Amino acid sequence: MFDCFPETRLVILVREPEATIFSVLSHWAFANQRQGNIHLEELDQRIMAAAGSWNAQYMQLQSVVQAHAANCRPVRYEDLGNPATYHQLSKFLETSSFNYPEPG
Repeated sequence: MFDCFPETRLVILVREPEATIFSVLSHWAFANQRQGNIHLEELDQRIMAAAGSWNAQYMQLQSVVQAHAANCRPVRYEDLGNPATYHQLSKFLETSSFNYPEPG
């Protein structure tokens, strides 16, 4: 992508692993087992698989960021409520300011 479009700007959204794993397991893997009928062994296996998947994806994204540092901006999902994040993004994307969420 960067070879064909050298001016590309890529924003990579990264969420903390605990929140990601909880979301994956509660909304997809165990959506119909929310009444506490999940076997602990299965839960442990699913947590480890989700953690491994998160780690693999994160490592791939990190390699992209390192290879194309000038064109990539990692952004933590947890920082999206901070107006400074949007200010930094507007500079990185070379755009005019846009509406930042007001702090709650």
